[in-house]
Amino acid sequence: MSNEKVLVTGGNGFLALHIIQHLLIQNYPVRATLRRLDKAKTVRQALTNVQTPHLDRLEFVQADLTTDADWPAAMTGITYVMSVAAPVFVNGATVTDAVA
Repeated sequence: MSNEKVLVTGGNGFLALHIIQHLLIQNYPVRATLRRLDKAKTVRQALTNVQTPHLDRLEFVQADLTTDADWPAAMTGITYVMSVAAPVFVNGATVTDAVA
């Protein structure tokens, strides 16, 4: 069992979900960032639906790429970062609900 915690940004995105699944299969503790924590239930359900093991090793933290405020806390205790999130801009404005 690894104690090297991995931070995956954009935890509710397509690529992030696959990365989280594979990290959990390998029993890594994972912290996933979400712009809004109310999306955590959807992420957990998606991983449950594909029978992902070790969901108890998954935690969520609120953090947004467009602001620095929450990143120091998100990074605490992290060994590796998989930065796969990307802000979505439409007509110069950030779209905060682009990914379910």
